[in-house]
Amino acid sequence: MPAKKMLVTTDLSPESETALDAALELAEALGSGLTLLHVLDFSMALPAGALILSPQQDLNMRGEIREKVLATLERLKDARLAEKGGKPVPVETVTVEGAGVAHSICSYAEEHGMDMIVIASHGRTGLPHLLIGSVAERVVRHAKCGVLVVPTHERS
Repeated sequence: MPAKKMLVTTDLSPESETALDAALELAEALGSGLTLLHVLDFSMALPAGALILSPQQDLNMRGEIREKVLATLERLKDARLAEKGGKPVPVETVTVEGAGVAHSICSYAEEHGMDMIVIASHGRTGLPHLLIGSVAERVVRHAKCGVLVVPTHERS
C-alpha cells in the first residue's frame, strides 16, 4: 500500500533536516502529503535554583515557545520547498506536547492515520546511546506504521 500520509519528524537540528529532504523526495515520487512534526517536551526537570513559574506564567511560556517553534517549522518548510522546485508537495506543520518524544510521535501517527514515519538517525554510539537511547530506535519498535530511518552520519 503506498504511503499517502507521511509524518516527518524534526528536533530542529541540522541533522534532522536530512529526514525532511528524504521525505520531500519520497512524497513527490508517491504523490503523498507530509506532516512536519516537532514534539515539545516540557517534562525535563528544572536545574537547582531555577525560577519557579506560576501556572499562568508556565502556560504563557509554553504558548510563546509553541508559536516560535511553529514559525521555525514554517520557515524550514518554505526554505526546503523553495530549494526543491519540482512538483509541489503539500506540507502541514504541527507541534504536539508530550513527555516522551518517541511515544508522542507514535501516538500522533496512529491517531492521524499516517502510513509512514520518516525520522533521522543521529548516529549516537557507545555511552551516549546507552544513556540517552535513540528516539528513532524507539519509534521503530513501537510505531504501528512503516518507519523510514534516514542516516545522518557520513558513510566511509
